[in-house]
Amino acid sequence: MLYILKPIAIMGGIKSNRKILRFMEQGYVTIYYIVAASVGVTIMYNSPYGFFETRHLWIGYPHYEMTSILKSYYLVQLSFWFQQSMVLILQLEKPRKDLLQLVAHHIITILLIGGSYISNFTRIGNTVFVTMDSSDIWLGLAKCLKYLNFPGLVTNTMFIMFMIIWVYARHYLYGLVTYSLFAESCLPENNKCIWDPLNGYWLTRWSKYIVLLGMSLLQILMIYWFTLILKIAWKVVNGKNAEDTRSDSEE
Repeated sequence: MLYILKPIAIMGGIKSNRKILRFMEQGYVTIYYIVAASVGVTIMYNSPYGFFETRHLWIGYPHYEMTSILKSYYLVQLSFWFQQSMVLILQLEKPRKDLLQLVAHHIITILLIGGSYISNFTRIGNTVFVTMDSSDIWLGLAKCLKYLNFPGLVTNTMFIMFMIIWVYARHYLYGLVTYSLFAESCLPENNKCIWDPLNGYWLTRWSKYIVLLGMSLLQILMIYWFTLILKIAWKVVNGKNAEDTRSDSEE
């Protein structure tokens, strides 16, 4: 933020210290999402479940052996969301209008990541990470370009890309993974589906509903945020530039 993004903001003509800080914050998370999504897709590509071959999320469970890159990827993701939670708790960034929803999102996310790591659900965790990170890249890019005063055509195009990928990744692909947890996770041909935590078996016909609850709550939050996305899209259709309706007031 200090040695790369701040000089870019100054060279890009951003004058306000407040906007420079916003640009640095958005630039940081955008870079993180680009790296995280790239690593996540690479792991998926080299895994049996490939591009959302959902049955392979459960075949051979428990998957307690992890490659070093998957283990590192998972722990970095967990620590990122702890860091983002501290940003909210300590108010290192000015709170937005959807503060309560963000707090709920971070709590659910940390519980799902930590729980899936402990209970050997890292395959489903990897797929969910990819659905989330791949869409967040485009929103961050759109906002960074807006702070740099790029033309509305550019930022609005980025926003449209974000909107398309959000629907595809966070509602369609995430929905596939959620449905797979409900319908495929305990099929006899996929795994034993027994309760034996000492040997790594955490998946049963009742325990899967705990994970389903967490994933469904995340989907509800994403539907709420999608309504805000539609409001911004309506402004673009009516000839206005895309603005984040959650942001605190600024000129």
